[in-house]
Amino acid sequence: MLEDGLYEQLVNQLLKEKINDGSKIVDTRELSEEDASRTLSRYVAEVVELGMNSCNNVSSKIQMANNLIENLQLQTNENSLSSFAIPLEKINDKGTVGALELLSVSGRENNVRTVNDNVKPVRPQTSLVESSLFTGSEKEPSMFAELQKEILTADRIDMLVSFIRCAGIRLIYDQLKLFTGRGGKLRIITTSYMGVTEAAAVEKLAELPNTEIKICYETKHVGLHAKAYVFCRNTGFSTAYIGSSNLSQKAISYGLEWNLKITRKELPETFDKVEETFDIYWNSSDFEIFSLDGKSRLIQALKQEKQRGSSILKGGCYLFEVRPYNYQQEILDKLQAEREVRNNYHNLVVISTMIIMQSLATQAFSALLRG
Repeated sequence: MLEDGLYEQLVNQLLKEKINDGSKIVDTRELSEEDASRTLSRYVAEVVELGMNSCNNVSSKIQMANNLIENLQLQTNENSLSSFAIPLEKINDKGTVGALELLSVSGRENNVRTVNDNVKPVRPQTSLVESSLFTGSEKEPSMFAELQKEILTADRIDMLVSFIRCAGIRLIYDQLKLFTGRGGKLRIITTSYMGVTEAAAVEKLAELPNTEIKICYETKHVGLHAKAYVFCRNTGFSTAYIGSSNLSQKAISYGLEWNLKITRKELPETFDKVEETFDIYWNSSDFEIFSLDGKSRLIQALKQEKQRGSSILKGGCYLFEVRPYNYQQEILDKLQAEREVRNNYHNLVVISTMIIMQSLATQAFSALLRG
């Protein structure tokens, strides 16, 4: 008997018998062409794992995987699929047969073996292909220790944090210095919101080579509260930490923070969205490039944010600036073009008063919340 509630799974033979007994009201939908490959491959992966659990040893599981690959190759006539077969390897002197996993590749200058060839490369303790959750528990790696290793093994790093503190920077600064020193590109987005960010911390980061920092000074309208650390690798094994930790000592060491580590291999669509959204922010006019020459502006902005404290109250009214939304700005731009380009000053714009009131109410409520 199926439990009442929501589902999202393929109807197999077992489910078909259960939903056709007439005892329940059932809602289904047709599997679309667009989603078929992803949905079916995910389903088959689950079934394959169930089947492999019944195998007694690794070599028989490898053989099962190779049989599946061979069948796919025969059914699709894609000869290239045969190259995905897994070779059986002799693992040790006892004659054990299994498979190998590639963990790293590094260049050897002039193809000469050195004394460092047997040194294991740095790598995060958590997986590069499976997601994991960091909660600050003693039973899991510390957030900053994993960030240190992620930094040292990345090719490009993007950070999106509301607050940056000197104590937080100190925990990962040596790794960032090594990363940027070898040519790694570092981009950071932050904000002056509430005056929590320390100018000295931003300045120290800006002194690193190959580093760009953008800051949102317009904190009244841009509610930047996201935290993300994105580590892109040319190998395709990119990772990202998304959650509640700002770049402060407490947040990335011992605080009760939750951060989800996602991997490109497991969640490619989600990872694409992370990168695309970061680029949208980076290219937005709301975020301005920071330079050491202009650090006085940051210092002043942080000072003003601290002085603001709660929303400024004057004469019993909250003061806030009315700013048009994107769709409103588009209308204003068209009006401006009519006047300045076509010299038409008799224009009519029809808009619901409800929309206007909702817009004003939303901005007023946001101002109160920020206070």
